[in-house]
Amino acid sequence: MIASSTNVGVLSHVVAELDSIWILAAPPDGDSDSWETLYRGFKRAQYLSKLASIEPSTPPKPDGSSEFGAPPRLQWLSEVLNAMPGIGGWASMDTRDDDHRWELWWSIESADANLQVGDVGPSPEGWLVSEWLVWLARDYRIAGRGIDSSVTAPPPMINEPGAMLTFFITASLEGPDSVDPDEFARSIIEVWDGRPGSPRTGYFDIDWPGKHS
Repeated sequence: MIASSTNVGVLSHVVAELDSIWILAAPPDGDSDSWETLYRGFKRAQYLSKLASIEPSTPPKPDGSSEFGAPPRLQWLSEVLNAMPGIGGWASMDTRDDDHRWELWWSIESADANLQVGDVGPSPEGWLVSEWLVWLARDYRIAGRGIDSSVTAPPPMINEPGAMLTFFITASLEGPDSVDPDEFARSIIEVWDGRPGSPRTGYFDIDWPGKHS
């Protein structure tokens, strides 16, 4: 049975409204599982809205947070990540045990904003950015810092084939090998753009966000 565009449109607004509730209910220092649930709900609402050719409703932003609801300590890093073209991501913090860590995770967007990744492939810019970010984390790790990168995907056949691949960068917040989130955000900008004595390694100009006082 094929759903009518009206029914799909109504369903997309229901999902978008639920997404609003999830965002408001999530703690600012929520673990990565909580934020992955939020992100999947948001992407699903976008997908359903596109099927119905309607504009999705915009969920309210949590007070004192960026568009992606990052904890205050990770807000600049989240904004720097999302300034990079072709990707959409989140920043979260895990303080449930003694090994406090922060985490970046992102997905590559579609090459065409109006079509699914499975139909037209991933954004070329997003692919380049993702490769570059994994390389930067690798260089930190080679230098002996407490940082790692990984990739995962939930079952694509029951979600959105082509859009489920998610990249992660995870780093320690404490200890001699820890990586401060602001330090990593600054490194993204300076290594991408180049700095005195070091060449530019990025591929295109990016309008970077400034750090909030």
